Amino acid sequence: MSSRGVKKKVIENWVGKLFPRLKRTTSRTSQCRLILSVERQVFPKDDFYACWWSTCWFNERNGTIYGNIYQERKLLDSWPATKFQCYLLKKNKRLLNRYISRSAIKEETESWNANAGGEAYIGDEEDEFKAYYRVHCFDPFLFTDRFQFDQLLVRINQPTGFRKATKEDHLEDSIPINQNVIKNIANVELFYTNDEDYEDCLGWITIMEKGKENLHQLLRRGVLTIAERRKYAIELRMGLQYLFDIGLEHNDQKLENIVLFGKNKIPKWIDFGVMHDHTGNESFRKMGYVRRGSKFRNFQSLVDLSSSYVCHRPIAVTGYFKNVHDELNEHQMVIDRVENNNYIVQNTNPAEEMIIPLDRHLYIQDWKEYLNASGNKVTDHNMKVGVWYLGRYAFSVQINLP
Repeated sequence: MSSRGVKKKVIENWVGKLFPRLKRTTSRTSQCRLILSVERQVFPKDDFYACWWSTCWFNERNGTIYGNIYQERKLLDSWPATKFQCYLLKKNKRLLNRYISRSAIKEETESWNANAGGEAYIGDEEDEFKAYYRVHCFDPFLFTDRFQFDQLLVRINQPTGFRKATKEDHLEDSIPINQNVIKNIANVELFYTNDEDYEDCLGWITIMEKGKENLHQLLRRGVLTIAERRKYAIELRMGLQYLFDIGLEHNDQKLENIVLFGKNKIPKWIDFGVMHDHTGNESFRKMGYVRRGSKFRNFQSLVDLSSSYVCHRPIAVTGYFKNVHDELNEHQMVIDRVENNNYIVQNTNPAEEMIIPLDRHLYIQDWKEYLNASGNKVTDHNMKVGVWYLGRYAFSVQINLP
């Protein structure tokens, strides 16, 4: 579908019809909403505070975050409270002038009333236009009985007027355009009704071009030749390289997030929920390619699974092991969820689930280093044969090869 094929008025009418059909429930509270609003905050001093803060404090005008440094609470940053945060504080004054732990957020146990899960709802719209749409809820009360449509301000963004982002030019007024990256036909941003400055986006309805099937489904049918697999691998690598060149890193790389389009079955990357943004480009956010907040501009905070983390989707990591020929092999694994104070890491080859204690805060910055199961850094010269290690920006796990 051409991005010019859907007029803004058509989308406005369609959104008005869609909203009454979107029904969900939530197990989270107003305190959870406030904590999540801090997760979406751009911290004025340093984006790195997104992984350091452990406590927040609000008065009627300002928000403040604190971190535990050498077992002492230290002030990190403060900002004028957003219109949405002021709304939450006015509705629940018990949230004022008290320390609120980041880990106090509850795990979401409710979901959509239709076929969906987590924070997103996938739909297929044939009547208005041939496209898929995905509804992302960044605020847990969105589309519940406690937060209605008349409390929302809607902003519709379309690609018209934006330039193609390139390695040399990926500043404002440009968006990702590449044959191996899905095209967002429109992105409907949802804000609290008094948020006239569009400070804090509470959710998206992203309308995307319509694909056929994902690569995981195609591989399961066993119809691809070696040449076709090689072709897909090259094209997908080109898509990732393009995103990297314009300042974006796709951190949810899995077969289900590769969808095939058209008669030629062109593979395209989808699902940008954990995209790492190096640019701060507002036009990328407007069109639904990156989310707002320091958390999405700092890789460590984006994939740091702490005790306050609630997993909405598997996060891909790379495992490494040395074979008997002293060669370094790799295989994708996923940090799937947090359960009983453990990280649950899954590996499909061999098919096994691994449990890592939550207190393993493991992070390395040197590409030549790896992590063993004890959380110690090793180089490839120190790696044992037949034992799994995790690479950069990952959590460690050790399993024995069959």
